[in-house]
Amino acid sequence: MSNYSTENGRIIVANRSSGNISILDEHTGELIKTVDLPSGEGENKPEPMYVYNLLSTDEIVVDDRANDRVVFFDSTTFEVTGTVETGAGNFHMWASPQEDQLWIVNDIDDTLTVIAPQSKQEIGRVNLPEEVIGANAKPHDLIVDPSGDFAYTTIIREDNPDSDLLVKIDAHTLEILDTAEVGKDVSAPKQILKSLV
Repeated sequence: MSNYSTENGRIIVANRSSGNISILDEHTGELIKTVDLPSGEGENKPEPMYVYNLLSTDEIVVDDRANDRVVFFDSTTFEVTGTVETGAGNFHMWASPQEDQLWIVNDIDDTLTVIAPQSKQEIGRVNLPEEVIGANAKPHDLIVDPSGDFAYTTIIREDNPDSDLLVKIDAHTLEILDTAEVGKDVSAPKQILKSLV
């Protein structure tokens, strides 16, 4: 489950096992409505993981891990405004400060999917090969720096008992630029970003 507060005083909660999102009043906590993620014939039951509020398009984005896609909702009506296919294993998401890129961690196929939210098109995919991140390693969380020039993703390495990894990526070319050893059981890169920018 993850939640996100919107500009209009609502809290959005992703209900992973239920396949839907709940919309609550920010001040009272009252449930306003529950909205199902779209599901077609032959598809897996939706598995919403995280929610992101896009101010530039007045939309909410929810990643559907079970169907390898993200779903866009109108932030007022909660009608579906589009879907975009991603890599396998959607997890954390983060938009650039300019909201011209939405980055999604795909921890099953060890990639990052980058989407243009306005056009709802994939910009590209960053492969995180074993020779860079190590064996038995998975991307976990990410952030785009305030300039929008670099993205950073944390890597959890099961075979390394002493440290995990931070990977720096050029947000324009989607090339891996550098890596840094960090503490174990690494989560969000926000705390360690300042030392590397």
